[in-house]
Amino acid sequence: MVKPSSPTPPHLQTLKLSYLDQLCYSFYVPLVFYYSANKNRAIPSDDELDRTSRRLTQSLSQTLTSFYPFAGRSCDFYTVDCNDAGAELSFARVTGLCLDEAARDPESVERYLPAGPTDFSGIPSHPVFLARVTFFPCGGSAVGIRFSHHVADAASAAAFVAAWAAGGDGCSLDDHFLDFNLSSDFPAREFPPPAAATVTGSDESFRTARFAFDEAKLAALRRVAGGGSAVVLVSAFIWESFMRANEKDDEKVFVATHRVDLRSRKKALEKKFGNCFMTSFAYCTAGREFHELVGKLRESIRKVDEGYITGSKNDGDVYMGDVRGCMSKLVKGEVEGFLFPSWCGFPFYEVDFGWGRPVRVCTTPFPAKNGAILMDMNRLEGDDMGKGIEAWVCMTNGDLEIFEKNFKLLVSGGGATRTQRGRELSNLISHKARRRRECPQPRVNELLFQRRGGDLEGVGGAATIGEDERGFRGEELEKI
Repeated sequence: MVKPSSPTPPHLQTLKLSYLDQLCYSFYVPLVFYYSANKNRAIPSDDELDRTSRRLTQSLSQTLTSFYPFAGRSCDFYTVDCNDAGAELSFARVTGLCLDEAARDPESVERYLPAGPTDFSGIPSHPVFLARVTFFPCGGSAVGIRFSHHVADAASAAAFVAAWAAGGDGCSLDDHFLDFNLSSDFPAREFPPPAAATVTGSDESFRTARFAFDEAKLAALRRVAGGGSAVVLVSAFIWESFMRANEKDDEKVFVATHRVDLRSRKKALEKKFGNCFMTSFAYCTAGREFHELVGKLRESIRKVDEGYITGSKNDGDVYMGDVRGCMSKLVKGEVEGFLFPSWCGFPFYEVDFGWGRPVRVCTTPFPAKNGAILMDMNRLEGDDMGKGIEAWVCMTNGDLEIFEKNFKLLVSGGGATRTQRGRELSNLISHKARRRRECPQPRVNELLFQRRGGDLEGVGGAATIGEDERGFRGEELEKI
């Protein structure tokens, strides 16, 4: 365990959680940063790797002094014990594999993450933050992290990792999130912890596939919609396919959720550490055109403005009213939900441990059915694509089959309309409908606030990761 270089003062040793933290399911969020070798220097020797390991350990210790909750342990549903128990850091060396190969292989992501539990669950012995640094024989490196979503969101974690990466170089922490009093604006409330996502009423399995929306595909979607941000366009495209695969009649109601960062919407919150976001809810009936879905998503996100935030602070019930309303509809089966956790726009590609910026940042497959993780896509050397958005899409096998067909039409058709796509998909959907009559439609129960992240892939391709397909293909990991 790596402990803070200076002890946390007694008056800071109990971190009160906000009700925004409480609404987050307590799993560990995984991220892997891939760094290519420096072409201007020789492959590092064993002694140099040892020095790098010591430097990263010392830097983490120094950074934990400022970001002390990451060195703590969960106390209960309302507090974190900032007891300086430490963050977990391990080092490994991989043989027989180049960094560029690893960065392109989604099935190996888990191997570069620190070992440990996937669920934080308030267990006092579980660290809030874990990291693993892997060195490749070509001189490249991978930094894998897990952090408790119960304690921090992606923005807070990005600030912490950036500070750790720059720790030995006189990094100023002025621009990082060091205000740990989110609970003063959104105090904890009395309600049970969010349950894990469950899917009932069906034997139909689900899987995750990864899709790359490069600049050309985004331009095609933008032409059809008449504008829109990349996140909204990709979300609407995925949502439209999901709705089309599950619509029984034009009265069927669907809801799509997005995470909305509050720091950019209210100046008083811009330095806050923790889960400083709210979820937007876009409701729509079946049979809508793509541009209408773009409008619905845009409208729901814009609703979370300064007035909405102010009405949700302290005893304000504006946001919680929307949360309870959506959860009630989901549990009763009145709406069909789809989650869009988006990590686009966070400065993950700015994190520099002294090896330059990462060539790839990704995560693991989505943990529950009916969701898509969206992340910025970086161009790897030798790729045919430029920048864009990578989407991990998790659906039932039948729904994903339809989406894959839709995605291929987008690639080949330059942005077909719903009507054009509908004609080509009608036979596939009719076949799926017959299967659903034999196997009842599943009901999604309590998965509104479960999140995770990641992605990559070649032009027009989708890489599928099944439950038992995450092996490391025989490469050897050797502890340093």
